[in-house]
Amino acid sequence: MGFFIRDLYEQIEEIYSKIGKQHSLTVYRGQGMLNVDFEKLLKNKNGLISFNNFFSASTDRQLSLNFAKQSLNNANLTSVLFQMHINPLIASSPFISLDKISYHANHKNGILFPMHTIFRINAIKQIENHLWQINLTLTNNKDEQITRLTEFTRQATDGETGMHRMAKLMLAMGKIDKAKEIYLALLKTTKDDDKKELAHLHHQLAYIYEQKDDSTNALSHYDQSLNNYLTYLPISDPILCSTYSNIGLILKKRGNYNSALEFLQHALDIDLIAPKPDQLEIAILYINIGGVYDAQGKFTEALENYENALEIVRKHLPPCHPLIGATHNNIGLVYSSMKDYSNALIHFKETLQIEQKTLPRDDPSLIMTYTNIAGIFEDLHQYKEAIQHAEKAANILLNTFDTNHPQITLIQEYLEHLRQKQ
Repeated sequence: MGFFIRDLYEQIEEIYSKIGKQHSLTVYRGQGMLNVDFEKLLKNKNGLISFNNFFSASTDRQLSLNFAKQSLNNANLTSVLFQMHINPLIASSPFISLDKISYHANHKNGILFPMHTIFRINAIKQIENHLWQINLTLTNNKDEQITRLTEFTRQATDGETGMHRMAKLMLAMGKIDKAKEIYLALLKTTKDDDKKELAHLHHQLAYIYEQKDDSTNALSHYDQSLNNYLTYLPISDPILCSTYSNIGLILKKRGNYNSALEFLQHALDIDLIAPKPDQLEIAILYINIGGVYDAQGKFTEALENYENALEIVRKHLPPCHPLIGATHNNIGLVYSSMKDYSNALIHFKETLQIEQKTLPRDDPSLIMTYTNIAGIFEDLHQYKEAIQHAEKAANILLNTFDTNHPQITLIQEYLEHLRQKQ
């Protein structure tokens, strides 16, 4: 199916480029539309509409009208006849006559459009009870709105082919299963000697499996991506940094800390000697390496990496950037584990100051910071201050969750524990 979709898309583009620009024509498509989708269309007059699949239309109005009427008895559907005006001289999307690619008699007078063809809605009118006609015009390259949309889509879906662009668009829209389907189809049709394409496809599939929390398949595809990259790139090529880093993070998640450190450190070493080092990428690698050492209980090494990251983000980010706050929080946690409560408190307060300047007063992100500070004050035997911060965490929880939420029960139990110590 994936090969068929790609082949069909490319056929449309190829045939459209060969047949030249024809005269204007009007075609029709009849179908049932979910009532909720039709209501959205009613509110979108003069707006744009995109069809998410390959679709056909016909120059035969009556035939299309008959298709539309087939859903008249379905209470969940509105019967719609699309009337589409097409000017090939200015059309922004390719289309072809079905008799160019099919010998079936049923395809006489048919027109085939590719996925995500965009039309402008000119008019919507009722022609019978529960039967509506929607007049559309195929967008043109001078349409300002479509030009902006196309440019945005082009940037979001920059790829080598239409199928690559479609897969990247699906990722941008959060439709990862659709993207996975396309990448798997591309993988099946890619030649074994096309190492660059194989490396890219495996990398994209690994990312998708990561989003699905499937670390086994993610790691497998990252390994295959790396193996393909290494057939034509040196082992320390900057292009490989993200692959090394991603493999390292998965290994950390799986508890394989030593191997995780090897991959993360290799990525960092490459970035540090790059002609134009990406300082924020370097900072994030320091943070990730610090996280592995922290998980191993190697707090001195963790602290060293977190402080390296903090030095970089302070230089290259605004003073209240969330990454600075998160880095202070990581350092505070390490100092807390080392039982250096005074330094832990300094860094947790830095985190709190940034969050208070950038977040709403009741933002749930503040809960953990208030709780961390309360815990440090408890360790310092300053119970009044501990209670004050725990109460602030409790107030946000009460404004965020139902009263029977388990976190509310926990914070209330913690407050009672602090009051008994006071």
